[in-house]
Amino acid sequence: MGEEVKLGITVDATSTDLIVFPEQAKFGRLEVIESYPVDTIRENDRLRLFKQYGITQWDSGDYYVPQLSILKNEAKIFSDSILVKVREVQVDTAKQKMFDIKPAIDIPDTRPTDWSWLWWLLLLLPLGGLIYLLTRKREKKTYEETLQPYEWTRYRLSKLDEQKLLEQKRSKEFYTELTYIIRKYIDSKVYGHALESTTGQLLGELKTVMVDRGMNITSTTEDST
Repeated sequence: MGEEVKLGITVDATSTDLIVFPEQAKFGRLEVIESYPVDTIRENDRLRLFKQYGITQWDSGDYYVPQLSILKNEAKIFSDSILVKVREVQVDTAKQKMFDIKPAIDIPDTRPTDWSWLWWLLLLLPLGGLIYLLTRKREKKTYEETLQPYEWTRYRLSKLDEQKLLEQKRSKEFYTELTYIIRKYIDSKVYGHALESTTGQLLGELKTVMVDRGMNITSTTEDST
């Protein structure tokens, strides 16, 4: 009961014949536990194909393997039906020689110590240090980034004055930098979109803010912008 029974099917064919053996989970009430590869025996110009299945049943009784359909080219051929008898086997444990359970024993671990983790550690430590330094360098603020808006404006104006761009007749560069400094200051203190606003938009916002504070922009200042 539960033992594997080998079921074999033999088909004679030629080298041009198409033979397809059945592949099923069960043959009748017998369970297919293994489908073995097809063996081929060549006899002159003929072939003999041999297919084996491992079948079993877990309950005692008489079971028939039904006729199995094998496809040969476009025709079907059928195997014979076979009776399989499954019987229980009585085991008399009283007649079997019994042995005491052996005590557990410690088996020393003879495997060599794996030091590969140490190489990974030596590799990752410098890499981690490099990543830390690069991150710190990125997070470290420049001198200008530490200044308050007013102090930053004075610092950039002094740097602009040191370049002496007007004396070098580089007025376009001078006014471009000056405009950026003024817009940056206004952006941080008055209107948060000064850098991306047009001159007209910026003047409109400045007028609104200054009216709210009781101030105004003179026509001379407005014309000069």
